[in-house]
Amino acid sequence: MNGVSVIIPTYNRANIIMRSIESVISQSYVYIEIIIVDDNSTDNTEEVIKNIEDERIIYKKLNKRMGPANARNIGVKLAKYDLIAFQDSDDVWKRDKLKVQIAYMEKNKTFDMVYCPFMHKGIKSFKIPADIYSKNDLEGEIYKGLLKENKIGTPTMLIRKEKFEKVGGFNVDLKAYEDWEFAIRFAQKYQIGYVDKILVEAYSSSDGVNSNERNKARALFYILEKYDEREAPNYIKRILIYISSIKDTKEFLEWKRNLVPKYISSDEDFDIIMSILHMKTEEKENFELMLKLSDKSLISNRSRNLNIKKNETIVIYGVTEIGNELYRTLKKIGYKNLLYTDSNLVTLQNHIITPLTELPQNIDWVITSFSRSIDNSFINEKLNTNRIISVYSIFT
Repeated sequence: MNGVSVIIPTYNRANIIMRSIESVISQSYVYIEIIIVDDNSTDNTEEVIKNIEDERIIYKKLNKRMGPANARNIGVKLAKYDLIAFQDSDDVWKRDKLKVQIAYMEKNKTFDMVYCPFMHKGIKSFKIPADIYSKNDLEGEIYKGLLKENKIGTPTMLIRKEKFEKVGGFNVDLKAYEDWEFAIRFAQKYQIGYVDKILVEAYSSSDGVNSNERNKARALFYILEKYDEREAPNYIKRILIYISSIKDTKEFLEWKRNLVPKYISSDEDFDIIMSILHMKTEEKENFELMLKLSDKSLISNRSRNLNIKKNETIVIYGVTEIGNELYRTLKKIGYKNLLYTDSNLVTLQNHIITPLTELPQNIDWVITSFSRSIDNSFINEKLNTNRIISVYSIFT
């Protein structure tokens, strides 16, 4: 192994690419070339790169923008070394990234790719792959595991160039998840090694290729159709979420034809799922809560867990659709000392709402049914009880 060709695709990253390049330049393993493939940037990316004084850098600017998959493939064609690594223009390598991976590959000759976990940096930081997996899940013949979840980030890969070319490189027709699809295809033929050490920090850009939900839906559907329908439920859930924002009627109906009846049983089921996904967050929570409140067995179990006894006095506070459903279900399962209150006098199935002034002095429980965002603390001033709980906290 006489060196590593590091491929960095980039597009309009003049403001951040230096951080990425510097993390490659400063690697403890020095036998590298750095091939930066500029996907026809319109900013001053070229100027930034040409001002770097390092003879290991090769800069190639494309005359047409074709996406990072194409840029990476071109970079590999230009590579002179037997090993290939990929870096993204907004990510950072740890100093010993290449050194550690090369040593592991030399020790384990059966591996044609070696990868490592990375730390995703954003509003919340998290590790990929998560710690729930064992080394056996992450190394060796991992094709089936990769179908369930993408565990290999492109900047974590170290690959034998010959094997990269044999599997055909990245799929240039995919505009998202092209790294996942490549890893699945690679794992079909070759064994993959895993170094259990975080050697990469990844940063998401709001305008990155994986920020386009249409592209993500198309890529997931491609992976689903090409590789393994046994994982269909996991893919379909995500595809439905991605396509729920589509406004174009023709495109939306095309997705419906793709999914019904092969993956979703009927047009009616598809429409119901879409109507739920189009709800605002609070509406969606209320819809799910209403389904739970109609389940007598669930209500009984949750009530027992809270140690709410059937002979205790319970007041439901807040005349809402959710409050009505909770009242009806609690009545059905045998709660007798049940009252319903609000500032307005209304009728609920021939039951008069009890005014606040007529409630008993000793109340065991108050369950509020209004919005999750409303603070319950004001009820302490109105009702004589220390046990006040929101219906949302009980059942969601």
